[in-house]
Amino acid sequence: MLIELETDDGHLPFDLLGWPESAADGTTAQVEKIGTLRLDYWPVRKSLGPQIVSFSFEFVSGVAAGVVANWLYNKFSGRVSKLRIDRIDVLVEEGEIRRVISERIEVSE
Repeated sequence: MLIELETDDGHLPFDLLGWPESAADGTTAQVEKIGTLRLDYWPVRKSLGPQIVSFSFEFVSGVAAGVVANWLYNKFSGRVSKLRIDRIDVLVEEGEIRRVISERIEVSE
């Protein structure tokens, strides 16, 4: 699943990846009992203002959409101004994130 977000929080990619020493494109992290998160795109910030960050999220087989949605919402709440999941605009609300993830999981099965 592709996750694109807009944020002013330069620490968010590090937080999502578990605070590695560096976070460059291609950095991966295991999210316990949920899956693997890979940083696809995080440009070097050259000015103030929001930045676009892109991740790929591969879930563990059988993981519930609610578990994934809860984890994402807890990380994104108050830190993300725009969110897209598989190119679908999503409000940063746990129920909306769960709905879109549930739809994506059903399509992939």
